[in-house]
Amino acid sequence: MSLQVPVRDRMRGLRGESQADILRRTGQFGVLPTDTDEQAVGKLNAVAAASAALAESAAGPTYPDTGAGLAATTDGQAFAVDNGDGTVTIYLNDGGVAVAQRTLFTTAYAASPDGAAAIGSDDDTGGVKWSNLAQALQYIQPGGANAMRWGVVGDGSTDNTDNLNDAIEALYQEFGGGTLYLPLGDIRIEGPILWRTGVNIKGIASQRPGGSDITRIVTDSSDIFQHGYGAYLGGEMSNLELLSEIGGGHLFKTSVGQSRSHIHHVNLYQRNPDKSILSAVHGATDGYYGNWWSNFNAEYAVENEVPAFHVECGNTINQNVFREFRIGRPAISKSGTYAFDFHSTAATIASGLNLVDQATFQQPGGGAVRMRGLRESRVRQSGVWDLTSGSLNPLFYFGINVNGLRTQRSGLDQVYCSFNGADPTTTDVFVEADGTGNIFIDYSQIGKLAGNDPTNVGAGVSNRGSQINTVQDIAVTEYDARYGYTRRQAAAMIQTFQQAVGYPMSNDGFMRWLINNAYVGGMDSTGRFLWGGTPSSPGMRIGTDGTIFAKEFRQLTSQAKISWGTGAPNGVVEGYIGSIYFNLSGGAGTTMYVKESGNPSNTGWVAK
Repeated sequence: MSLQVPVRDRMRGLRGESQADILRRTGQFGVLPTDTDEQAVGKLNAVAAASAALAESAAGPTYPDTGAGLAATTDGQAFAVDNGDGTVTIYLNDGGVAVAQRTLFTTAYAASPDGAAAIGSDDDTGGVKWSNLAQALQYIQPGGANAMRWGVVGDGSTDNTDNLNDAIEALYQEFGGGTLYLPLGDIRIEGPILWRTGVNIKGIASQRPGGSDITRIVTDSSDIFQHGYGAYLGGEMSNLELLSEIGGGHLFKTSVGQSRSHIHHVNLYQRNPDKSILSAVHGATDGYYGNWWSNFNAEYAVENEVPAFHVECGNTINQNVFREFRIGRPAISKSGTYAFDFHSTAATIASGLNLVDQATFQQPGGGAVRMRGLRESRVRQSGVWDLTSGSLNPLFYFGINVNGLRTQRSGLDQVYCSFNGADPTTTDVFVEADGTGNIFIDYSQIGKLAGNDPTNVGAGVSNRGSQINTVQDIAVTEYDARYGYTRRQAAAMIQTFQQAVGYPMSNDGFMRWLINNAYVGGMDSTGRFLWGGTPSSPGMRIGTDGTIFAKEFRQLTSQAKISWGTGAPNGVVEGYIGSIYFNLSGGAGTTMYVKESGNPSNTGWVAK
């Protein structure tokens, strides 16, 4: 019995018969030229199983060897012997001699993926094309292709560079894109892979629930994925790992031009200290934009000397969207600069970052996030845990570009920072603005573990001012005078500022500093707001040294407050014993009142 498989296969250049030809030849077998691998194999399996069942029925019972078959049959009867490889041989009892007639599939084997792999199809030259349909049955979905068709293997040693590039190019050239499924194992490459427009790259590990195998691309000699100029305008990557070993290159490297991608559910490992996970460094007028990285894990070697994620785009307006980052232990950056370094970009969103550091922030260039020359860019809804003392750099740094670009409308939003730094010269958050900053640090908690030096926020550099700088709703466990808001700034505001232990906040040349709803504890000789100039002793000063305008200024340790208004406070102003009220209407003996009874109430005010 002979089976032919007239299935069109454009990926292999095969041509099948028309539906009419198939029906005329078989009367019922309807494999269509447009059938997918699953559909075609399903029909083949059905016919093969039926044929095998018919043959087995005609051959009679199956015996372990010819001796057993001859003993159980008489002259002229047939019997089958199991060959142990998914086939049986049919024998004829010819006067006590077993005469082989033919070898057939068993029903179970023909219906299995491995058995289906042995079914061939005629090609254009009259030969037979054999394909591993078992892999197709397990891993291929409509609209996709298995990289194994181009010889990609996950044996950990074979160089797959050309084969993998051929697979991506085939999908791009013939179909304008599609999903390329990579096999299990370590897919080693010795040259970069060009990621083409519209091609999605997906590992198959997620389709094996409970399995320990993974799909991983490994290199020790080159970059892994590259995006050429204007060549990459959309694609998705998921369900695999990328590993750059010592000697390897960047995991992702883009040249000039546009680049859009969505990378998610991947594990990224960089072991080469001189290379980044992402390197997108362009010239003064080139862009890199529209990129979305979400729900992934990354690990960076402790000794790395370059940023883990480095995006630098000259002076163009770009759109780099990074969201839902999750960076796990042991570390993500020794980083010659920072774990994330966004330089001269716009509309950069780093959202949901979880940065856990055990050793690397303490290196000379280490830190969490650095943004320079940015516009409309934020780090939001994120957390940073620095678990090792001795950091030498700010965890967050906002600065100007060396090209002179202004950092505008950028900052931290809903960020939690737990810092274990023991180096007293460290600034946890540093803002270096230059005239048109609009730097915002909103709804953030910046704290240190118990027993360590104060958390501090530094701003400005000599002869550079920043306008409309806001720090609002920020909780700080301790505040260090040495790195308070220093240097010249205009229209700066600190709103709802909570300070648990008092350290002076210093100023040098501020114009209009508004502190609203400030809660400060430990108001001793070192726990005051310090206004620069002379005299140098701490205190709240007026006159040439500057003026502090405070509304309902109070301490954490007491409800007593200082307030003011027009007219006497009795029956109008509620307060606690010890509060002071100033009557702006003036008058002998009626200008200042002290609350001496009634706690709290609007009575008990006594004029002084």
